Parts: sequence; C-alpha cells; structure tokens
Amino acid sequence: MSRSRTSLETVATVALWCALAAVGGCRAAAAAEQADSRVRPAAAGASCEGGSVVLLTLDGVRWQEVFDGVDARVADTHGLRPAERVSARELMPNLHRLIAHDGTALGAGPDATAMRASGPNFVSLPGYIELLTGRASSGCADNDCARVGTATLFDELAANGCGRAALFSSWSGIGSAASLLAQTALVSAGRYAGEQRDLLEVDARVSAALTAGEGAGPSAGEGDFRPDVHTAEAGLAYLQAAHPRFLFIGLGETDEYGHADDYRAYLNALRSADAVIGRVAREVFRQIAAGRRSTLLITTDHGRADSFAPHGGPYAESSRVWLVAAGSGIATRGIAHSGRARHLADVAPTIRQLLALPSASSFGSGQVLTELLAAQPQTVATAAAVKRWSADDI
Repeated sequence: MSRSRTSLETVATVALWCALAAVGGCRAAAAAEQADSRVRPAAAGASCEGGSVVLLTLDGVRWQEVFDGVDARVADTHGLRPAERVSARELMPNLHRLIAHDGTALGAGPDATAMRASGPNFVSLPGYIELLTGRASSGCADNDCARVGTATLFDELAANGCGRAALFSSWSGIGSAASLLAQTALVSAGRYAGEQRDLLEVDARVSAALTAGEGAGPSAGEGDFRPDVHTAEAGLAYLQAAHPRFLFIGLGETDEYGHADDYRAYLNALRSADAVIGRVAREVFRQIAAGRRSTLLITTDHGRADSFAPHGGPYAESSRVWLVAAGSGIATRGIAHSGRARHLADVAPTIRQLLALPSASSFGSGQVLTELLAAQPQTVATAAAVKRWSADDI
C-alpha cells in the first residue's frame, strides 16, 4: 500500500495527535507517522516497554452470580430446579480458579465502595467508552451515540507504534467505542461490521472463525449480533497467531438473555463464557511461561436490576460492576476490597500502566487500580500456575 496520504488523512492524523495530548501523547510531528491509515505492528528494532493485555468483557453480568452463584430469589421467579441452583464456583469454575490462585477480584458483596459504572445511564455503549477511554464522562448516554469523541487505548497504542491491538465483539455497537479515528483500530464487531477487519485475518484459523460467524444467525441477539462462540474462536485464534499487545474480546449473550428475562439461558451463557475464560487464561499463562509478560482482565460494562432483566438509569443497582485480573504484574490477593469507590474509568489507567503507556491527567480521568498490582511484577509463571492452566479439563 502507498504511504502517501490525502489531505483529509493528514488532518485526521493531526486530530489524533491533538486528542492524545490529553493523555500525554503529543510528541514530535514525525512520530505521528506511526498512526498510518493502516494500523501496523512496530517497526523492527523498536524499543517497546510493557507486556501484553487481554481485556475480556461479559456484557451485562451481575456481581451476584459471579461471586454468590445462582440467585435463589430470581431462581424462584424463573422456576429453576434445585439441581440448577449452584454456587459461584460451580457456575464459573475457571474464573474462581483465577481468583483463588492467580489473581485479584474487585466488586464482590454488598460493599458501599464497590466498583461501578459511572453512568448516569447504565447501558452498554457508555460503559464500553468508559472502559476504553478511562474517563467517567463521555457525553454518550445511550447505545445510539456516534463514534467516541475522545482518544481510546487503541488510539494511544497506534500512536505508540508498538505491537498490534485488536477488538473482537459479539455486539456490533462496541465498534463505536473502539477508537477516535477509524484507521487506528482493527475491529471485528458483530458478524460483518468493523474497521480494517481484513487486517485481522493473520492466519487461516482467524479467517475461518470470522467466516463462520458471518454465516451464523444472530442467535441470542438480533441484527448483526454474532454468537459468542464465533467471537471467542476468532479472538483466541488471533491471540495465538498475532500475539497482540492489546486484545479486547467482548462476549454478549449474557446481556441478550438478560433482556429476554431468560435466567436459565443467562446462566448457561455464563457457563459458556467461563469456558472461554479458561481457554484465554491458558494462552496468557503459556505466554508468561515463554518469558513474555501477559495479563488478563475480565469485567463487564454494567450490571442489572435486582429484579434481573432490566438495567439503566432508573435502576441504580445496575451501576454495580466487577473485575477479575490475573497474570503479569497482578497480585494474588483473591477477593479484595478497595476501601474507596472504584469505577470502570479506572480500568484504562491500569492497562496503561501495565503496557507502559503515558498516564492520563485530564479532568474526569480514572485512577490506577493499585490494589490489583503486585509490588514486584513477575515475568515468569510459577510451575504450579503453568500446570494448572494447561490441564485438560479447562
């Protein structure tokens, strides 16, 4: 592809660098060449600090099921049998294996300082924008907003010029949250949508997973929604083939079944998501064992009402979210309590620190989740962790 740009593309690149000024990203004009109209990995010989991060989101998942298991009250209203009323560890064994042995979790229990989405409307697109920008206020109040108007982690990584960054999601709407400029993100959002999607096809496995997703119906969702199984397969194949510096995988069937008020299907979607967590964790720990720093963060964009199905501004309790982190740089504290209010906006600053990106200092910026971080970040997994995540039952 030609390296020349149209005047419009040049203006777009300048706009990116001006936007990045808010997060310490305005550098010499020559550095802007890193934000090419086609996102590329770092040039040979580039000095890149930090490791890699996988951010896995489960859309619209309540803290109750994650930490307490099947909610007896909701189970009663939905007619679940006694055998279906399982503990959190039975429902999501891989997630709890991470919590118990390899990482730290935030957002458990009826804690007044628990982790929350900033809102004021607790729906998906504002939540994802908060996650990816590290800012509590984005001006987006619903799922119909235009492209995000603030630089995201994807924009910052493109400007940094070190390694690939990619996004795979079941819900196509996440594409609006991915990046300030279309050319700074590699996105597969829904069955067909996404910027520069062709660049994601780094090997036959990724291509096959994307093709299978295109041929599938929306299943639990509607419109361009892609079933989670295909999103997960594409994201995992890309992780294994491309070793991206930052990978976002967004699963969405939990929220779709939540909106349908189908508690049994929601629980089954959680089980399926937990299987994906196990497979991603296995790959993350393989990379650590190979001497590469790699970190896994798992969270949600919003919670749900106490009655289960709805969420949003009228349901203040649906602001509750949660986070589980494991891998390089993460302490093994199990379930932790911050002692102060934490928000989705705190996730991006934490990822910036893990990836050695410039920190943000503008009004409304989140803070690093220091309670997650180990005093002495490890670069090599213990033999026990490697063995645990290479087991056949994951």
